[in-house]
Formats: sequence, C-alpha cells, structure tokens
Amino acid sequence: MADGEMIALLDELLELRRSDGAHQMMLHAAKCLTKAQGMTAYAMASELMRSDGPFEPDERYFLDHLAVTLEISKFEAQRIDTVFEIFHASLTLSSTIEVTPFVVV
Repeated sequence: MADGEMIALLDELLELRRSDGAHQMMLHAAKCLTKAQGMTAYAMASELMRSDGPFEPDERYFLDHLAVTLEISKFEAQRIDTVFEIFHASLTLSSTIEVTPFVVV
C-alpha cells in the first residue's frame, strides 16, 4: 500500500471513530474479522495495554468489552492476557548456581 493510500485509510478510520464512536467502530470491525483475526486483534490490544505496566482498571474494562464484542470466551481472553503477564514480568533469580571448575586433560 502506498503512503498516500495508508494516510487516506487512517483519515477515514479517524473520521469513522469521530462520527460513530469507538464502540460502533469495534462492532463494525468485529463483523469483518474471522475468529482467528479476532483473537489476534485481542492479543494485540492486550499486549499494547500491558507493555507499560500492569493493566489499569480502564484498560481491563476495555479488554473485557473487546473480548465480548469479538466473542472471545473469558477463558481464552485470560489465557492471552497471561501470556503477556509472563512476557512483561520482571525476571528474578530465585536460586544461586555454583559452578565447579574442571580441568580438561
């Protein structure tokens, strides 16, 4: 897609959001997506919202609403969210590893 086409598409989407609202826009999009595309859309939203820290209450509300709109079960939504919880968790070393030097002959 050429730059001009992409800009025109984004302008059209922004205008749709302004005129119809985010909820209507989500409903329109949900009708056009396959089940797999809906799962991907939810996963992308979850990743974006989790990337700057734990979910805020308004982010959690949005994701719950998005899951319902995309007909994603609570179990599947939680499974997706868990992936990003793990992905963005702080890693800590909970044990010490002792390395014994050895000589190769």
